[in-house]
Amino acid sequence: MPLTQPPIPSSFFDPFYAPIQLPFIFIMGAAIGSFLNVCIYRIPLGISLSYPSSHCYRCGQPVRWFDNIPLLSYLVLRGRCRHCGVHFSARYFFIELLTALLALGTALKLGYSLALIQAYVFIGLLIVATFTDIDHWIIPDRITIGGTVAGLLLAVIWPVGMAQGNPLAGSFWLWTFPPHYEPFVNAALGAAGGFLILWAVGWLGTLIFRKEAMGFGDVKLFAMLGSFCGVEYLLHILVISCLIGTVVGLIGMARGALEKTRKVAAAVAPLEPDADLAERLASEYGVSGDERAAIQQALAKPGAVGPVRHHLPFGPSLAVGALIVYFYGPAITRLFDQLVGQ
Repeated sequence: MPLTQPPIPSSFFDPFYAPIQLPFIFIMGAAIGSFLNVCIYRIPLGISLSYPSSHCYRCGQPVRWFDNIPLLSYLVLRGRCRHCGVHFSARYFFIELLTALLALGTALKLGYSLALIQAYVFIGLLIVATFTDIDHWIIPDRITIGGTVAGLLLAVIWPVGMAQGNPLAGSFWLWTFPPHYEPFVNAALGAAGGFLILWAVGWLGTLIFRKEAMGFGDVKLFAMLGSFCGVEYLLHILVISCLIGTVVGLIGMARGALEKTRKVAAAVAPLEPDADLAERLASEYGVSGDERAAIQQALAKPGAVGPVRHHLPFGPSLAVGALIVYFYGPAITRLFDQLVGQ
């Protein structure tokens, strides 16, 4: 008896097309990563995301489309400008690759779910927040406040909020609410709770240590994390972030002890405003006009650029902790319950 050929699915979202879908998701993630690189560089400086177009920071030549293909162009040009040969940071390539891998991993983790929409927005916000905090010791309001609003708006879209894999769905805190209200209420409580909890931690730390213990950008970031993850996972995020921050801090102290004479590049930590430094940075990056003014304006704000001081930004630890909890919250809850039970 001849074997019958199974019918080819008509929907592109069928798992039958996974060999095509997964590379497409990877390429899409790399393209998003390229845009995130623009956000990381321009948002802290107050520069438009769309104008001017991508250009070399030394010679000012526009980057042509065939030199702006995510991942591939960096490898082909070996990280250098086609015109003047100046080397671009490998971090551009790293962020594109990181975003692509996270996009692919998220699709494999959540499957064919509308929760992918919220997850991709959340990942993009976390990446921008992490690297702007590392570079400038600030997390722009466009990311924290704008991200909180985005989390609340996505929670209002009931099919997204209740989709499989969305941490806002099925909260036992909200058993008195109708199911279609649960995601938004959970997000709103998470945003409010995140803001109040980290503000209280910072206030208490300032009272104990008699100096600022928590940047207000971190407080707003925690509110954003609550709007995406919900109120139940705030403690999980805080505990894991503190553990990550402690490990990173100990590694930094060990490196500092071994490299006491190490010179630290600019644009990684707070420094008092310095006109000479502003001029040097502007000349180094070969900018003029609006971009030069934006650099000087950024230097005049608290937490701009300069040599590393005695403390570390907490934003990256919060972002990594939130990403872990976002995807593995139930498993972490069970682990916490076992530890408390023992």
